[in-house]
Amino acid sequence: MLIGMENNMLSVIVPVFNGEKYIEETVDSILASSYSNIEVILLDDGSTDNSRQICEQFAGRDARVRYIYQKNQGIVAARNRGMELSQGEYICFCDQDDIVEPDMYSTLMQKIILNSAQIGMCSTGRLINGQKSLYEKLIDGVYDTESIKNKLLYPLLFRGYDYSFVDNCNYFYGTLWKCIFKKAFVKINNITFRRFVDYEDDLLFVFEALLNAEKVVSVSNVGYYWRVNPKSHSHRGKFIPDMVERVHNYMDFVFTSLHTYNIPQNVIQEYKSVFLCERYTDFIKNAEYAYIYGSKAQKTYLGKLRKFMCESDYNSHIECLGRLSCNAWRKKLILKADLQDKLYLAVIKSRLVSFFENSMQKVSLIVDRERKDKFVTVHR
Repeated sequence: MLIGMENNMLSVIVPVFNGEKYIEETVDSILASSYSNIEVILLDDGSTDNSRQICEQFAGRDARVRYIYQKNQGIVAARNRGMELSQGEYICFCDQDDIVEPDMYSTLMQKIILNSAQIGMCSTGRLINGQKSLYEKLIDGVYDTESIKNKLLYPLLFRGYDYSFVDNCNYFYGTLWKCIFKKAFVKINNITFRRFVDYEDDLLFVFEALLNAEKVVSVSNVGYYWRVNPKSHSHRGKFIPDMVERVHNYMDFVFTSLHTYNIPQNVIQEYKSVFLCERYTDFIKNAEYAYIYGSKAQKTYLGKLRKFMCESDYNSHIECLGRLSCNAWRKKLILKADLQDKLYLAVIKSRLVSFFENSMQKVSLIVDRERKDKFVTVHR
């Protein structure tokens, strides 16, 4: 460990909402870190279970833990408030049911400080019924402004698609878990959590950070394990009636940002097709839950979707499917049909695929498939 490294405090922000089942194990794993100069901010977003009592007990017995309560406003508001209240020179985020490896923070902090980086990233794993598997695989690296684009930003944006300007040495998603950020960097660049579509706030934060960063480091060590919890917010099906409108705003923000930061025009044009194909898939997935609100709600939503697909020239953009990994069978199955005329059929297909995926209870099936997918992508 570098001399004086632990003079830099790391704030670990943990949004909490009805997390009584796993929050104790999660906080224990953070406090067991070999990097001791941390503060753990447990930001309770209006829990109605025993989360408050558990968090208060942690705060009472360890001075590094701070418990803060707010009325329920959602994870975006909780994370933003956590950043505002953080006292560390560096910040990171942990979900309430996940596990941090003891050396994650010390390994990343050492490399960040040694290289004067604004962001540090590690590989992550997935925890399913007590069994661990690889989820995001990064190589050991130090990246400057130009290599950040080729080796981090483009692999994030074009993940799973084969383009010559994308260096697939890193395979990762827009998850916050793997990252440590220099707080001053985040503040100066006004990087915050933005709520366009419910599930994209992580990706947008990482996206903005990579656009602004001058130095990023990565380590291959798996430092964080995401617990696959079927009852968590990310696994609960939820219909978003105004999803088309939200995606319009989301799209405007993303592509305005790409133009502002002088991303080459050819890259932006190619990404537009990838972006829209990903959104088309999301739209169909969202439609799976529309029936809960009745046939009228489903008809209204599908009408908006059909209009969006016509206006965005659906058929021209799905040509990028030819660059999509052979393992992305869900997207190919749903998007290869002419969805403008067969939206109901696409929704039925999506439901069948979701049923199949939810029925895959054996971890070995998931692990084997993902190992194959990542190996093909990283070593292609």
